[in-house]
Amino acid sequence: MLSYNECLKKLIDLGKKNKSLLTFKQINDILPNNPIFLDRIDDIISELTESGIELIDETQKRVTKKRVAVKKKTPKKFKNRRYYDDPVRMYLGEMGRVPLLDREGEVRIAKKIESGQKYINKFVFMSGSTLREMENFLYRYNEKRVKIEHIFKIEYGTWMDKSQEATLITKFTENISKAKQIFEEIGELLDNSESDEQGNLLEQPTIDKKRQEIVEIFDSLNYNEKLLKRMVYRIRSLVDRIKDSQKTIKQLSKIRKYTIDEICTFGRKANKSEEEYKQVYEETNIEPSLFIETLRKIKNARRKIRRVELETRMRADEMVDLL
Repeated sequence: MLSYNECLKKLIDLGKKNKSLLTFKQINDILPNNPIFLDRIDDIISELTESGIELIDETQKRVTKKRVAVKKKTPKKFKNRRYYDDPVRMYLGEMGRVPLLDREGEVRIAKKIESGQKYINKFVFMSGSTLREMENFLYRYNEKRVKIEHIFKIEYGTWMDKSQEATLITKFTENISKAKQIFEEIGELLDNSESDEQGNLLEQPTIDKKRQEIVEIFDSLNYNEKLLKRMVYRIRSLVDRIKDSQKTIKQLSKIRKYTIDEICTFGRKANKSEEEYKQVYEETNIEPSLFIETLRKIKNARRKIRRVELETRMRADEMVDLL
């Protein structure tokens, strides 16, 4: 298995070859399937950013390629695309559509952008991965590795003394502590709640209410846009892990006519004893070692999904729905 530094070097080299761009899928493909690397993903993103590598998703990569191709052939027919996860791009996109704007028009567009950002933040703040990101930045601030403006949105020209900065950090620390407690309560509800006939958690209304509390806590402060982007990047990376694992499970379940549960049952049975190994072969006419190996891979994929659920305090389907 590659070491942390070896993986980081490989990612940086790949990013430089790709015009300083990396997709989350490329990162996931290089990082080993080890919890140690999942825990250090924040450090990896920081190192890549400091090395001048920009993180994008597959959609942006495809759009970039399409832009280049269209520009060479028919530049006049190219249609602009807007990215709603970037308020600055949203603002420029709106401004570009309006030749002349009066003050009222500028305010209207600014409010529209702010509303869009709040909508995005609502879903970002619901994920436990956001809490980890904030804890990471608080730790780095206390270690004097980042400045106050790297965490919060400070208006240009605003002067802040040490007392005001300390007050802001104190509130940030308190917010993290409150949110952490609520996330732990959500985790317990997710683990212990029973489901109805449709598979919905009976405690879901309580969980939703607690998540709204977290959103309100985090929304009480204005964060640096780059920090918010890091939170979105983290969620995208985790969602990619879930989708890749789900895809793996789906591919592994294609053993003749058997369902995923039947495959797992045969795998467990064949692994118990030599006698039951033979029984599985007689019953299925398939080499039992195939069931055993498939079961191992399915368990591994499910463990990856479970690790994401534990970090985010959300079910896998909820995480996927965020994006």
